This record gives sequence, structure tokens and C-alpha cells, in this order.
Amino acid sequence: MTLKKLLAFEVTKEIKGEQEALNAQKYFEDIFQKKDLDTQLPTVEIESESINILDLIVQCKITDSKSQAKRLVQQSAVSINNEKINDWSKQIQLGQNTVIRCGRHVYQIKHTTK
Repeated sequence: MTLKKLLAFEVTKEIKGEQEALNAQKYFEDIFQKKDLDTQLPTVEIESESINILDLIVQCKITDSKSQAKRLVQQSAVSINNEKINDWSKQIQLGQNTVIRCGRHVYQIKHTTK
């Protein structure tokens, strides 16, 4: 893992600069190694209080289709607030700090009203 992180840092440094490489490394360590979700996450705004898990995955642009989203749920690749989701028909109640994670994709979901 150390060599992969070093390679990723060096490539990012060459392309984006040293400060961006340091920021990317800190983000990776906080989110994926320390599992610290207090880090600033990309936010997706959803208008409804309750949403089907497949619709949520598509609206977060994790996948382009509901069929691909269904496969991800069936493979236990999706979690909401660190709870694995296995039922593709599940309705998700959006709270204050709802976080969806699917592989390398991590988003904070904000409920908005029109």
C-alpha cells in the first residue's frame, strides 16, 4: 500500500502540483483509511424526504442506470451511514447527515425543500 500511495502522490504532484497532491492524500487517508466522515464530502441535494435506493444511486451519478445500481446493491457494494444495503427496493429516509458510499464514491445527501 505504501508504494501505491507514493506512486499516486508523485503522479498527482506532477499533474496538479504538490499542494493538490497533499490535499488528495489527506482526503484519501481520512475517508478510506480512517473512515472519518467529518471530512468535507461532495454534497448531493435531493428534494424528497424518502427515496428508493436505486433512484438515489442514479441521482448521485454513481451509475447511469437503475439496472447497474440494482447489481451494486445485490453485490453489497452500497452502504448508507455505514449500514450495508442488500434490498434494492428499500426506501431511504433522508436525515440530517445521510452518507452514501459505493466503492470509491462517497457523498453526503442533503434534503432540500422547494
